Amino acid sequence: KTGEDNPYAKREQSTRYRLTHKHRTDFDDYTNIIFQYHKFSDEFFLQDFFESEFRGEIQPRTFGVFTRNTERSGLFVNTDYQTNDFFDTTEELPQIRYDWNNQRVGRSQLFYRNQTGLANFRQKFALDDDTNESWRFDTLHNFYLPKKIRSVQVLPELGFRETYYSETPEEGREEGRAQNRFNVNAGIDFKTQTSKIYDWN
Repeated sequence: KTGEDNPYAKREQSTRYRLTHKHRTDFDDYTNIIFQYHKFSDEFFLQDFFESEFRGEIQPRTFGVFTRNTERSGLFVNTDYQTNDFFDTTEELPQIRYDWNNQRVGRSQLFYRNQTGLANFRQKFALDDDTNESWRFDTLHNFYLPKKIRSVQVLPELGFRETYYSETPEEGREEGRAQNRFNVNAGIDFKTQTSKIYDWN
């Protein structure tokens, strides 16, 4: 067959590669850092050469995470970065969250839990220079007042959450608008246990 008839006659030389690095450091029982870096020559590399990995994670993330968790509180710092421009990616540069675990307020019977975070999200599209970027501030506050009435445990709960976005997409506008969301939640939980002893003799 001639070169025009044979689809395999024309060959192109190309270099395909991957660069992967994974690291974890545990500073103590409560604190660690995890880092992963993935760089590929093209979007089909993982599917062609590492099919089992591809089935587990189609688009491996490049990220770094710092975590510290204790009985009283927790700190979480995360960064996600686009290293392969042929994948859609939502970058987090960075995301920071502080958790105050459910604890008694002074000597009262009231318990308080808080979760507050700040994040910078940057949405990047495959093979496109356009990006959507927005800052988000989110804070959650919950109060609990556990009581016991005879054999019934009663747990009233009251809380509120506020979330602020510096920019949210809006149809017909090139630039989004800032948006603030606020909601209040309340509830009560009842719990009890019953048991009976049977004599089989």
